[in-house]
Amino acid sequence: TSFYSYGDVPDYKQAELLRKLSMPAQNTSHDMEEQFKQFMQFQQMKGNI
Repeated sequence: TSFYSYGDVPDYKQAELLRKLSMPAQNTSHDMEEQFKQFMQFQQMKGNI
């Protein structure tokens, strides 16, 4: 699954998100993690259609 299939996520946002995910957990807000989990679930649902 790639970020590109989402369509609305610009490259810089994708890079920013990946940077945040690669940081240690204490630097990543819980909200960001939840947002990303929901985003990935959405991606999977979209991919299964």
